[in-house]
Amino acid sequence: GTTIGTINTVMEELLSELDRNDIRIAVAELDEQVEWKTDAPITISQFGAWERTRSGSFSSLGRAFSQLASRLNSAAWQEQGAKGSRDYFVLFSDGLASDMYQKGLKELTAVPAFRSGRRIVISFSNLENLELLRTFAGSEKHVIHASGSGAVDFVEQAILKMLE
Repeated sequence: GTTIGTINTVMEELLSELDRNDIRIAVAELDEQVEWKTDAPITISQFGAWERTRSGSFSSLGRAFSQLASRLNSAAWQEQGAKGSRDYFVLFSDGLASDMYQKGLKELTAVPAFRSGRRIVISFSNLENLELLRTFAGSEKHVIHASGSGAVDFVEQAILKMLE
């Protein structure tokens, strides 16, 4: 729907804006399964063009949090992500999780690289679990609400500002 279309447009524009060798990304697409688009952080030129994501009715957010925690703790992931550099975490959300996310979020927030990283949540809904989004983002001020015709530019600017 509209949210997925907005996310796809944001990602297409951000990837072209951020195409520098010093930025590495890892992307997971959430549906009934968690599909990692990369095995480890890679440069944007290695990542290539954004493949438009699909929309599903279920989000395995807890599973994604657990997998990210595990990846952040692996030596290979840290090496590929240029260990010692700053970590940034962006969660695009419809505001809710379809699964029992609490265990995965607890695992993720226990990882030092996640706790010390800069985090932001882009919420595309007024129906949201604010506690979930606030915990991921680290504070309510890092939960950004995006809607309407200017959402793409608004989201892009918020993420670029976070990366400064």
